[in-house]
Amino acid sequence: MGTNELRIGNYVMCKNKIGLITSLNKLAICFTYLGEDDVCMAYIDAISPVVLTDELLFKLGFGDAINVYDDYRAYQISAEIENIYLLYKNGMYYHAYEYDCTIIETIPCTGLHSLQNKYFDLNGKELEVKL
Repeated sequence: MGTNELRIGNYVMCKNKIGLITSLNKLAICFTYLGEDDVCMAYIDAISPVVLTDELLFKLGFGDAINVYDDYRAYQISAEIENIYLLYKNGMYYHAYEYDCTIIETIPCTGLHSLQNKYFDLNGKELEVKL
């Protein structure tokens, strides 16, 4: 994961704990761990994504998958844009879109930060995260 994938307000993992990014540069990020006030600093190679799970998606307000097929599940990312999905297939999440009634996989959704960024791009507002 590189700093070009991150924004202030993204959630990441460091030392097996979730942190909220408060500032970043090319080499390091500053963040606060959930439930703590102290600001911590870590080099980017010590940071990893918060793994997406069905439980986390439910906490984020995604609810049940809107399309469930034998080999994948699809969650709608935006209420205003109907053909953009978060797709779960073969143990991975992808940002995907529907074209001509066919789901097209695009790029892997590497974690919560990636979903936060895509949600902001599509909706113009932050994804409300309650962990």
